[in-house]
Amino acid sequence: MEIKNQALKITSGLSEIGTKAQRLNKETFVKTMGALSIHFPSLYKPESLKSLLPAMYNLLADLTPKRLEKGLNTFLRLHKEIYPNTNLVAYIREYALLGNFPTATEGWISRFGVNVDFITQRVVEAMGGAWFLKKSENTMADRAQFFKMFDEIAAKEKQKILLGE
Repeated sequence: MEIKNQALKITSGLSEIGTKAQRLNKETFVKTMGALSIHFPSLYKPESLKSLLPAMYNLLADLTPKRLEKGLNTFLRLHKEIYPNTNLVAYIREYALLGNFPTATEGWISRFGVNVDFITQRVVEAMGGAWFLKKSENTMADRAQFFKMFDEIAAKEKQKILLGE
């Protein structure tokens, strides 16, 4: 039960996706996405952006205005240049929904702590529990196995979030 609660903390706010009160309207979407023509003027001219926006809106309409802005701002901060075939919608969606997922290194460091994220908890339990890991004599192998399992579980959780499962 505690793992589910931790999962809800990391993915907090996902329940706001698609709620009618905070639904993304076309006017807000157009204003927010207008930043693309400022940051990438040669690729997203206002004329070409007008033809792309309806399709982009359909793919991102389930986000709240706040999440769309977060996703776009993160994209603009992290990408100095983009290419014509860059899947902009996928990047924005990923940045808007995933937030700050822990890394395997963070999980390994905090595996015996009090505020352990839900992915680390699942990995520790799958490896026999904290007591087993503390008493293990082969820390290097445990660490390698931990990282592998952590990455697999994290990838599945990210996919669930992005697909809305």
